[in-house]
Amino acid sequence: MEMVAQTIDLPNGHGVDPAQFPQEKFNPIYRLLLPRIECTSAVLATQRGGLLMDQTSTPSASTGRLTEEVVKQAELLDEAKYYMLHIIVVSMMRYHYLAASKKILLDSTLNPEAFDLKCYPDTFELQVVSSLLFMIALMGFYGESKEIAEEACRAGADSSAAKTDLILSGTIITVSLIRFVLLLKQNEEIETVSQTEGMEEVEEDLAIPT
Repeated sequence: MEMVAQTIDLPNGHGVDPAQFPQEKFNPIYRLLLPRIECTSAVLATQRGGLLMDQTSTPSASTGRLTEEVVKQAELLDEAKYYMLHIIVVSMMRYHYLAASKKILLDSTLNPEAFDLKCYPDTFELQVVSSLLFMIALMGFYGESKEIAEEACRAGADSSAAKTDLILSGTIITVSLIRFVLLLKQNEEIETVSQTEGMEEVEEDLAIPT
């Protein structure tokens, strides 16, 4: 089966490779979501550039009074702040998803005759984009945990806490990936049911009464 070879590259160095999904399933989603992912990533990259500029413009750093260890820790904190921006954006998107889902539920129940799903935000799109951004943030935190654990090992310090954090971060990423795949499968099943119902309605309309 032909696979998609493109990669959704993001300014933090991570990328989401859709090649693991069949083209006929993922490619329409990729084309739909790429502009929104690129827009969100551009905003986050601008914020990251501001954080790095704040670090380099610190007076104490320019005078050379900071040790290499302190500078390294400051860089890790800036990275953490950058990935926290992802979490904030994800939280806002999840809130928008819940609000849209509630409105769809109420309107479809109270006024089914005038209800048109096309007039509402695409809740599946909100879930996919927020899930991708969340996994990018998790991978960033995982990279930081790995770097801290390696630094502790090189320094001969106790790295048990850092290794535990690394294991927990890897577990969270694994769970998030599983949930993302389940989300795609669930949407595929919903689309299959909708297509089947649509075909049945068309057949009923075309049926000639005897």
